[in-house]
Amino acid sequence: MITREQLFELVWSEPVSTVAKRLGVSGSYLARVCAALGVPRPPRGYWAQKAVGRAPSAPRLPEARRGSPLLWSQADGPVLKRFYSPQPPRIRRGPQKGGVHRLIAAAEHPFRTARPDDRTGYLKPHKRLLVDVVTSSAAIEKCLSFASRLFISLEAHGHTVALARAGLARITIDRRESPTPDAPRHLDDWRPLRPTVAYFGFVPIGLAVVETSETVLMHYIGGGRYVRDADYVPPPETAVRYTLTRYRDAPSGRLKLIAYSPLDTPWYREWLDGPDAPLDGRIGQIVADLECAAVALGSSLPATDCGGTDARRP
Repeated sequence: MITREQLFELVWSEPVSTVAKRLGVSGSYLARVCAALGVPRPPRGYWAQKAVGRAPSAPRLPEARRGSPLLWSQADGPVLKRFYSPQPPRIRRGPQKGGVHRLIAAAEHPFRTARPDDRTGYLKPHKRLLVDVVTSSAAIEKCLSFASRLFISLEAHGHTVALARAGLARITIDRRESPTPDAPRHLDDWRPLRPTVAYFGFVPIGLAVVETSETVLMHYIGGGRYVRDADYVPPPETAVRYTLTRYRDAPSGRLKLIAYSPLDTPWYREWLDGPDAPLDGRIGQIVADLECAAVALGSSLPATDCGGTDARRP
């Protein structure tokens, strides 16, 4: 295991090619490691200048970027290539509109004009190039408001939130609050075209804000529509009466934040809404948990102590 301070001392004490050979990797690979850890390397011609006493002094090691890894292990091998590229993703940040994050502002109209699915009650916008939010009409205000505040807080801490570019994949999401392995999954009927991703330095983390589902007793009222037992009003004597009742999946009004690796790392966390701990009041802690997880993911270390619930990945 090599810390960024140790790596800085190595690459400024002898050529990168020499250091790479000693560590058992290629020079180009070690250069990517330096870029991932934010370690500056000597410029071209430095060692020739140093041989004749004309080389500039070595710079100071800059502070680590927030969310960036702090160490590297030779055991990581080529895994680093999947997490890092020589340059961080260049994503143009648009302005916020009236205190609303730009991704949420762009999603307001498509979600508010979307029709709910007759079977589940969840909205299905016609447009799919949207932020990753799964909600019903009743909870749309709550979902969009929480997502906006979370994204603004992440960007205030230096982490860009954007619709992902090519190469990153969204996982399949189960809407239920507490899925059990033997029960049928309640999968999302609508899914965005691209995952919504927060970039912690070079480490991407996918984010989805989902209104959870619950199983409730419902009455069939015709036209393929069901209503909850609590909201059911028996029709008058002259109207057509239906007697079909069944337990169905329905929106609960409670939220779930899902974070996952959009690469091929099987990492997945959930934060659940609760009466004593609403998600809206835990945004600061959630941002800290995600930063901790990003450092662990970038360093190939376990992220088990970084908050959230370690859920079974669908």
